[in-house]
Amino acid sequence: MFKSGIFPVFFSLVLMAPIDAQVTPSLDKFDIFLYEGQVFIELIISSGNTCNGIRYYRSTDGENYQMIGQVTGICGSPYFPVGYDFTDHEPVINATNFYKVEFGGFGFSKPVPVKVFDLENSGSRVVPNPVNTSATIYFDNPGEVRHQLFLNDVAGRTVLETEASGDSFELDLQSLTAGVYVYKIFAIEEPNRSIQGQLIKK
Repeated sequence: MFKSGIFPVFFSLVLMAPIDAQVTPSLDKFDIFLYEGQVFIELIISSGNTCNGIRYYRSTDGENYQMIGQVTGICGSPYFPVGYDFTDHEPVINATNFYKVEFGGFGFSKPVPVKVFDLENSGSRVVPNPVNTSATIYFDNPGEVRHQLFLNDVAGRTVLETEASGDSFELDLQSLTAGVYVYKIFAIEEPNRSIQGQLIKK
């Protein structure tokens, strides 16, 4: 189950890709977003701009890219805006995927990171787990509503409490002793809906 899969109708995580105007044609739109485990790239080349083909690239380290798709021939139009869509059906799971687009005759867009995680049946995932000093807990939050996280030890004592309105919690766990901890995530406006999981502190 991907983090966008529970609420397929309402969730659309849109990442606005930064554009370097010196190396790309003028664009009316350049969006990259994750939906149900697939990454979508949508762009519109402004009227009066053309390029010699479009090539889409993906990387998992931000340095070594492989081409995953292309549009051949002259792209864009001197007279009207032209839109192009591309879907990466097989992004690398449980990793950050970096995407960039090459516009023939101009150059590359700046890389855009997209995190793709399988949240398993619990609706959340701890990365890494076991934990040394810090961890990120990813969870389903399609509406980007504010959530609270409570981290308890095996005796039920709350050792950490924090809030977030995105789809992840960044946790500093350096001060915790080694052992198993249970976390619960609640939507502040929907306290009856919760997500629960475990993490192991080394």
